[in-house]
Amino acid sequence: MEYGSEFESSANDSFLSEAKQLLPQGIYTRSGRDALFLIAEDLHNYNINTIYMPALCCPSMIDPFIHSGFKINYYAIGDGFQGTLKNSLIKEEACILVNSYFGKMSLAFHEVESLKLKNPHCKFLLDFTHSFLKYYKEINTLQIFDYCIASIRKWLYLPSGGGIFTENPIKVLNSKNYNFANLRKQALQSKDEYLQNLDGKLKDEYRRLLSQAEMELQAIDSPTAISLIDPASSEILERINKDLIAKVRIENAIELYDSLSTIQNHIRMILTKAEISSNPPLYFPVISNYRNDLQKKMAEDYSIYCPVIWPIPEKAYGVSKRADMISQSMLAIPCDQRYSIQDMRFISHCVKKALSCKN
Repeated sequence: MEYGSEFESSANDSFLSEAKQLLPQGIYTRSGRDALFLIAEDLHNYNINTIYMPALCCPSMIDPFIHSGFKINYYAIGDGFQGTLKNSLIKEEACILVNSYFGKMSLAFHEVESLKLKNPHCKFLLDFTHSFLKYYKEINTLQIFDYCIASIRKWLYLPSGGGIFTENPIKVLNSKNYNFANLRKQALQSKDEYLQNLDGKLKDEYRRLLSQAEMELQAIDSPTAISLIDPASSEILERINKDLIAKVRIENAIELYDSLSTIQNHIRMILTKAEISSNPPLYFPVISNYRNDLQKKMAEDYSIYCPVIWPIPEKAYGVSKRADMISQSMLAIPCDQRYSIQDMRFISHCVKKALSCKN
């Protein structure tokens, strides 16, 4: 048994229905990266080539803007992932990116409203990947933002899938490059086979194919390389029971919270139970001074793969002490819909064993 990492192709089996559900109106792309490239291109229509981003963000959020010729400015993150962006720092027409960190916004909605009033020439972009299951039925509640994007494929088995939700009339090239999706389909079918018989050759194969698929994304360097979601992934999104996925994730995360609360001398919780319940979590995040050792031991001894999801960008290092600390010490524990309460208890037991030598 392995825990975490990419969703195998059978991971949706218990969550699919015959009836299709209406999806929020938007532009569904191959990935979140494609979505950001489309937004960067649209921003040029408003003579915007500067973006303010929180200091804690992943390279895939930054690269589309760098390739599109944007000047990148970073703003600091404080306690509770709350950012600080003073109006006096915004010197020109710009885009301001707000990120959801497990439902905690880098700029609170009232701050966005205030900045919008003082900077009517700016555009506001929300990356709500971490809040997708909270807001996918209520995109209209996010209308304070000019653009909302999400990398949907992080939530379930989905060969491709990103989304843009905006009232701006974005021009989309009808590109249908499905190489990325096809590679991921092959990879995650191989992962399924590997999990059934633990053949090391299959593990090597699915990892190779996933790396090849990621290289397809890394090769996107202009709007002309953007692609839309593939038909199979679009159908999965229409048929998947998102509410049931949200319910399982909340229950699993609460079990981890309860189980791990007894060792808070070694790890610190980032989320409260109320926050977990109101925003179904992508992972269960913890802070640990022993992050790197814990991550290694969980993978090597127990086959539990806990990612580091925000390695801080080199040019953002030093902008925010809090962001630097989170990047160096946060670990994301899997709590997704593939797993049961019993699995969460096993994962908690492994975390405790992995940290027992730190007493």
